[in-house]
Amino acid sequence: MKPTSGIFQYLMPNSDYKTLFEDAPVAYLAVNTKGDIDHVNQAALNMFGYDHKEEMEELPVMNLYADGKKSGDKARRIFTQYLLGRTQAKMETQMLRKNGTIFWASLHVNIIKDHQGKISASRVAVIDITDRKKTEEKYRKLFEESIGLLCTHDVAGHVLSVNRATCQALEYDAEELQGRCIGDFLSDDTRDFFNQYLQEVLVRQRSEGVMKMKSRTGKILYWKYSNISHEENGQLIVIGTAIDITELIEREKELKKAKQQAEDSVRIKDVFLSNMSHEIRTPLNSILGFADLISQTRLDKKQYEYASIIRDSTENLITIVNDILDFSKIESGQIEFQEDAINPGELIHSVITMLSNKALMHGNKVVEKKSRNLPKIVFGDRVRLTQILINLLNNAIKFTDNGTIEVGAKLLQKKSGEGIVTIQFQVKDSGIGIPEDKLQTIFERFAQIDNQHSRKYEGVGLGLSIVQRLIELQDGAIRVKSQVGEGSVFEFELPYKIDGRSTSSKTKPGHLAWPDIDVPDLKGKRILLVDDNRMNRKLVVAYLADTGAELDVAINGKVAVSMVKDNDYDVILMDMQMPEMDGYEATRVIRGKLKRQTPIIAMTAHALSGEREKCIAAGMNEYLSKPFRRDELLMMLGVILQDKAASNGKSKTTLEIKMSALEENTLGNDEVLNELITIFREDTPGELQRLKEAVQKSDYETIRQVAHSLKSSYDMLGAKAAYGLLREMEVWASDKEPIPGIKANLNELLKKHVQVMNDLDNISGK
Repeated sequence: MKPTSGIFQYLMPNSDYKTLFEDAPVAYLAVNTKGDIDHVNQAALNMFGYDHKEEMEELPVMNLYADGKKSGDKARRIFTQYLLGRTQAKMETQMLRKNGTIFWASLHVNIIKDHQGKISASRVAVIDITDRKKTEEKYRKLFEESIGLLCTHDVAGHVLSVNRATCQALEYDAEELQGRCIGDFLSDDTRDFFNQYLQEVLVRQRSEGVMKMKSRTGKILYWKYSNISHEENGQLIVIGTAIDITELIEREKELKKAKQQAEDSVRIKDVFLSNMSHEIRTPLNSILGFADLISQTRLDKKQYEYASIIRDSTENLITIVNDILDFSKIESGQIEFQEDAINPGELIHSVITMLSNKALMHGNKVVEKKSRNLPKIVFGDRVRLTQILINLLNNAIKFTDNGTIEVGAKLLQKKSGEGIVTIQFQVKDSGIGIPEDKLQTIFERFAQIDNQHSRKYEGVGLGLSIVQRLIELQDGAIRVKSQVGEGSVFEFELPYKIDGRSTSSKTKPGHLAWPDIDVPDLKGKRILLVDDNRMNRKLVVAYLADTGAELDVAINGKVAVSMVKDNDYDVILMDMQMPEMDGYEATRVIRGKLKRQTPIIAMTAHALSGEREKCIAAGMNEYLSKPFRRDELLMMLGVILQDKAASNGKSKTTLEIKMSALEENTLGNDEVLNELITIFREDTPGELQRLKEAVQKSDYETIRQVAHSLKSSYDMLGAKAAYGLLREMEVWASDKEPIPGIKANLNELLKKHVQVMNDLDNISGK
């Protein structure tokens, strides 16, 4: 060992310091201002693999760096920067042992000054950090090679490190990203979001969400991130992890676009079907009407035959149009079922009566077969049950000549306590029958028994398919038994609600769809006909020619409003689709601006779902779908005028309740009527309160449920305006339409409810 010199004296001024230096577990080097090693301790010899101090002392410290001069120059630059105002410095570098092996070391340098304050030496502590570096390298590789997006940044959002996946996604090199602000790579429309993000990650020490990024080439990227912050060497660092959800977002956009296109397609189809229905039904109305009128004039046998062919062909065409429309509604899921009061026995009688002439033309006898235990009143969709029975009876008549057809019903089962009954209906004929190999496909769309039959008996093969779907959509079932040459039996079951008041009894023959009324006395009644179609006007004029009614004609809604303003009419027959002002707007003006309560019957060739409700909601009293027959028009006028007379007889304030509907639904039974009114008074206020609360909370599902329930209650009373408002609310809630529109309907409904309650007071004499 060389003798202690000046430098060593400054490093170790006494024996205690010398002992500490020599015996320290940390490797120490004493380096002079030339960069040569003056002294080392035993720990340094052990670390670098030398046996004697003389081997290391006087070596340039540069010789210990693995990359020699490169690290030495780097060390000098770092030290110079630190030494400008400090007496110690630190760096990490790779160092070289005597045997040539390389290890990572952390160098901690303290500057030693002489008594004149000049730098005379430096004491370097060398710490082996190879294990730490290996661990760091392992995590660096994980960080770098991770397929996830990884990044660290400081509190200002400046990038500290990024992995390869992030660089590739943004199309930048790591060096280009480091030091730049993350906000520079956000999409232009989300820059404001970045400040909120920084605030959140600083305050909450974490942040999660989606960032909309922009690559070098302008490609928009969506990253779902989850970032946390932590302190490292006194500095707050944010570690960010993210996954690229761009493909998912784009797929969602495509799905939304496809959904919108599908909805647009359905809407376009609905418009097409509506227009097609209107355009076809308008001329059919004239053809069928005038064929009926011709048949009632003096004709010879050949002329009557021709008129009958025109009428029957028109009815077949109407059936086809109706089947296509119903099939479309079923396929698109737009069909809805109502809850009406039904007398099953009377409905069967009504259907048989309706088709009796057609059956006679085929030489058939139609027999009613109804069991004694059949309920008097059940609740379900009256229109759809009628449609099913008409379709099945039509088929039976079509495929049977000079035979017998039975139409019957019986109570199949009653679920005690649940208020549900199952009724089985049957249509049996003695016709041509169905081959066994066709029984499995008879309910399929466009199915025919065979081509010869389709040519002979007409039809497009949709009827039974529609019947099956209508039954299944009401939780029912249908089946068929048949044998060629012997006939067919169609049986179906449907569940219906029952309120416990109904009792088994023989049903009286009659007509459920229409009240039992004679042809109305229209003498002296003033009727306004509003229709832009000349043939339609001519037909209605002909229908009413011998009734004694005084008929005025308006060619559009604008003219009608003017005529109503200057005249008092008993009834208005209003077409819906007209130029200048249509029937809906004209009705709103008559009800609103003119404040007239004249009964208005809608006449429309539109036959799509919701059309009747739309007319009722606009303020009309009843609805006739074109084409309609003379007897249908006369019956409708009779109902309307009967209601008007009943209203006037009861009280001038009875404006909301339709008396004929109320009497029909209670079968004229005062006990049932009073019980119905009592139930309505007790239950409705609570339901209205539920509806108000649901509207206030924008609770669409509750709005839909309550509106659906309430509309049946008002419909039972014949309160059509209230029914129409609730029907709209139900549809709007299902479609999540804006709440203000629903609220407006609610406010109008509450007004109507007050009027309904007044009407009930008048009816019950309270």
